[in-house]
Amino acid sequence: MRTTGKLAQLPTALRSLRALRPAQALAQVHHLVFGLPAPRRATGPSPTLALERAATPFLSPPAHVRTHRDGSLELLAMRWQPGRPIDWEHDGHGPLFAYHLHQHDWLRGPLWTPEERALQLLDWIARHPRGIGWDPHPVSLRLLVWGKLMLTPGALPADPVLRARLLGSLADQAETLDHGLEIRLQANHLLSNLLGVVFAGLLVDGSSSARWRGRALLLAREIEAQIHPDGGHEERSPMYHALLLEALLDLLNLCRAAPGRAPEGLVDSLVAAVARMGRALDVLVHPDGRIALLITSDEEGVAT
Repeated sequence: MRTTGKLAQLPTALRSLRALRPAQALAQVHHLVFGLPAPRRATGPSPTLALERAATPFLSPPAHVRTHRDGSLELLAMRWQPGRPIDWEHDGHGPLFAYHLHQHDWLRGPLWTPEERALQLLDWIARHPRGIGWDPHPVSLRLLVWGKLMLTPGALPADPVLRARLLGSLADQAETLDHGLEIRLQANHLLSNLLGVVFAGLLVDGSSSARWRGRALLLAREIEAQIHPDGGHEERSPMYHALLLEALLDLLNLCRAAPGRAPEGLVDSLVAAVARMGRALDVLVHPDGRIALLITSDEEGVAT
């Protein structure tokens, strides 16, 4: 039945392929036939944390994810009472809501104690070994969230067994993402994938860490291609622009904390990109601090 459904999509897919880059078209065909790759497991010795703290404190979690005192979660302006334990397979609010649930940014909120955060993370590891939470995009953003929690003093209990468990899962997630880059989608998805993989390579010492950091070359190329000379991201979405800028700053934060681990040229690429994006964000923010909902371009293609 599933194969029949994929065959029915073939004419539409073939028409779409004509507008894609060769590598993107090939990736689309591969995805149509095989789907997303299954979760992978990192091999070799148990990974360890390569640094103890970031160079500077991370920003607070975004306003569109929050926990209320009654235990409900508010994601994308939708409020949900998850229950205990959390139903990680919940799909009643659509896939985008599920992505935000599995990104775990809401666990960085101030209402969670270190012990409660630890319990939720361990529960996710135990009860969600596969599924939507292992899609490349939520993995990309969750790697940054877990790294922020582990590098923020007091965010998690100082328990070596807990740390080992989290690092083992984090390595599995990074390995899965490294083999499942969203080349078929490009744009913010691919950029987020690469940011997550390189972030994990800086954060963790393990058998695959150098390979993950090696993705910095492709990351630098994507940054150059996707961040235009005016500083705007190619998708011209103020929200994506701001989220990607924060992710670039997060990666730069780790580079500053462990300068010897950063691949050659990565810091220069990040510094140049965040400078351009920061200037563009100044244009995209209204006097009340809210981002614009629409970007237009002048005749020369410069965002206004």
